[in-house]
Amino acid sequence: MSEIDLLVRFGIALLGFGLVLLGVLSALPATAAKARALWPLMATEIVIVAAALVLVVPGGLWTTAGLALIAARCGYEAATVALSGTGRAPLVVAGLAGIAAGAAHTEGTAGALAGLLQVTIAAAIADRRAPAERPREGWVLLAFPLVPLVGFAFVAGREGGAATLVLAFVLVETMDSLAVLGGKLFGRHPAFPRLSPRKTIEGLASGLAGVTAVGLALGVGLLGRSVGSVLVATVVAAAATVAGDLAASAIKRRAGVKDYPPIHALQGGVLDIVDAWIVTGTVLGLLAAVG
Repeated sequence: MSEIDLLVRFGIALLGFGLVLLGVLSALPATAAKARALWPLMATEIVIVAAALVLVVPGGLWTTAGLALIAARCGYEAATVALSGTGRAPLVVAGLAGIAAGAAHTEGTAGALAGLLQVTIAAAIADRRAPAERPREGWVLLAFPLVPLVGFAFVAGREGGAATLVLAFVLVETMDSLAVLGGKLFGRHPAFPRLSPRKTIEGLASGLAGVTAVGLALGVGLLGRSVGSVLVATVVAAAATVAGDLAASAIKRRAGVKDYPPIHALQGGVLDIVDAWIVTGTVLGLLAAVG
């Protein structure tokens, strides 16, 4: 069985385990109320898992088009929030981000470099439209999400890139899901009170423990990797997951909004969904390239 097939099956099995775990917690009197409130999020999680696999696994033109659309939408959402919806700038950023992601996916290193040039131009255009109270907002957009979007598309186009992104997705969703669950059940101490007040130290600890266990089971047990390399990858993935979440939150907090332009009432915008994945996928891709 190929590595990508193993990863996909493992991810689906992990989702099934999550459903069973949430069902058990929903039946226990001590945790029932808090656990039952998470079922709507679990339902949307199933849709997100399906969409993520359909995006990166097939490859070819389908994946190129999907990556370009996601990059365009994320660029639009981030620019709309950062620039307070100023004029046509968010649409320009969206267009350049989509073209850059498509080039990075199909044209290798040359395409990635061209994509980075395109998103730099997008950032410069956005910077000229930044609100007076938030100068240099365009260059903030370059750091996140524009450069990670180009890097994510580049990784997807490399040999073995789809497997890397599925692995990143499994680790991100494990970290996020268990951090939410741990925070709901045990959270007492805010980890980032100003930037992301719903994140708790207990939740992050739950997520880190879970992603480490899943990483070891997957990397050592199924893929035959060394314990040391797996621990490095899981710690890096956990840190990148938190960094992506916080970077997305920082843009919203500066603009004074809760979510990016929404596509779903529970999940917010596309960038609210993929913020951690695009950072983690890019970082793990770079780690694989130098490892």
